[in-house]
Amino acid sequence: MTNANKDSGGWRVPATQIESLIAREAARSLSDRVAIAATLEQIGITFDKLPAALGAAEEYWQRLQSDAERAQALSDLVHRIELRANNLRIVLSLGPLFGRCLPTPDAAKLIIARDIPLQIKRRGVETRLIIEDAPTPISTVDPVLLKEVARAHRCFDALLTGKVSAISELSRLEGIDERYVRRILPLAFLAPEVVDAVARGAHPIELTAKRLIRKTELPLEWDSQKRALGFR
Repeated sequence: MTNANKDSGGWRVPATQIESLIAREAARSLSDRVAIAATLEQIGITFDKLPAALGAAEEYWQRLQSDAERAQALSDLVHRIELRANNLRIVLSLGPLFGRCLPTPDAAKLIIARDIPLQIKRRGVETRLIIEDAPTPISTVDPVLLKEVARAHRCFDALLTGKVSAISELSRLEGIDERYVRRILPLAFLAPEVVDAVARGAHPIELTAKRLIRKTELPLEWDSQKRALGFR
């Protein structure tokens, strides 16, 4: 886990999130042939060495896609990581692209840096990274949230069809207390767009099952629900 002192403005962020982010951004850096070529040119590496370096960059790109090889590839490539309040700087060493025989004494200058704007947000007891310049939003289906929305629809359908005639019966069927049944039933009236977003993991990162259940009075219209639940 990557740690930072909360009192100094830092956060405690799960290592798996950091590793996944770094691997993706490192792969993007290795795909930038122009940036690699410019870095090599600046420190005097001759053009004839470029094809081999780009070929090695492609090999490392492949290794970053592999669960088995990713950690070692990152260990080879990552020179420094700086996690700040509003961005993440990833500094990669291009030395591994030349194996053990570096063609220059300026190996320390064989680096390429990438700055990624980000936000670190709380989600319940978790912290999550929100990458501002990612090509697509980083979204993950929340199984607890999805389960409770599905449960609400199941309970309401049971009442509507006459499968059960009382909340107490639902309580026994679902294995939850009657108060909780009453609290989740309003989720059966979420707008279809909200339900679809929950199913795809495209809901706001702060929207947990606990927070949604607490919102016992939701408007029926999608636009109003969207604002109430924090959708942009």
